[in-house]
Amino acid sequence: MQAPEEIKKAINSFSEYTPSQCLVLNLFIDIAVDNKVHASVKFISEELKIKTSTIYFAINLFLKDGLISKETGISKAYLLNMDKFHYILEIYKKKYPSVKQ
Repeated sequence: MQAPEEIKKAINSFSEYTPSQCLVLNLFIDIAVDNKVHASVKFISEELKIKTSTIYFAINLFLKDGLISKETGISKAYLLNMDKFHYILEIYKKKYPSVKQ
C-alpha cells in the first residue's frame, strides 16, 4: 500500500465518516496484507475499544460505499478498494493543498 499515513490523514479529515468509522478504516489500513484484511469483529472491537454494533454498521457502510468488498471462499477477508482510498486522498489534497504531503 502506498503512503498509508497520508491515506489515514485523508480518511480522518473526510467528513463522510464518523471518528469511530475512521478508526476502523485506519485499522484496516494498518493490518492489511496485500490489501486484504483478515480480522474478526471481535478483534477489531478489542483493538479499538468500540462496540461490535458500531463496527458492523461501519463495515456495512464501507461495503455500500465500495471502500471494501468481501472476499468469497474460505478466508472471508475484506478487500480494500485502493481506487476509492486514493479518491479520498485526492479530495484531501485538493481541500488542503498547503498541507505538506
